[in-house]
Amino acid sequence: MDLSQKVTGLFDYVTDTALDAALAVKVPFAGDVFGALAQNGVPFLDALETQLLSTLNALDAATTTSGIAAAIDGLDNIEAQASGSVISIHIGKVDTLNLAAAHFDFSVGSEALGFALVGDTSLALGYTINLNLLYDTNTHILKTGVGGDEIKLTLDGNLDTAGAGRLGFLGVSVADNSKMIVNNNPVNAPELK
Repeated sequence: MDLSQKVTGLFDYVTDTALDAALAVKVPFAGDVFGALAQNGVPFLDALETQLLSTLNALDAATTTSGIAAAIDGLDNIEAQASGSVISIHIGKVDTLNLAAAHFDFSVGSEALGFALVGDTSLALGYTINLNLLYDTNTHILKTGVGGDEIKLTLDGNLDTAGAGRLGFLGVSVADNSKMIVNNNPVNAPELK
């Protein structure tokens, strides 16, 4: 079915172009935490593509526009409806992907200073998919960009630090267990002694 090829091309483009560029960013103190996602595929997109393609590939080539829409409507995170020869498809999902914690060892200055900072980072990649597609069964054109921000990524992180050393004749320690008040809410803040 022609729509299957169009969907495959769309997901390949999103993964190979847009997401690879976004996930190629190195995060301070965590490094290339997105490398595995960029190389092995993004799980939430892979699952959407797999379910959509398996349903479309199971359809007969003579399936009507309304039959195609009925087959994919109600799949996880997918809504579809037909109007004449056009199928409107909405793919919507909001979720978070927790990434593996990374350890860092950050030495400041020369060995003579003797100061090191070590700790762990935990990162979560939040994503919002709000993808609206139009497919015309007569012209076989898949139109994208019908909505606003279609794929939005956010990164939330936590940095747990501890460090000790000497700075000249001064002893220095760093801990992240202090509390400070921001907008009447207690939050953890690094403490330098």
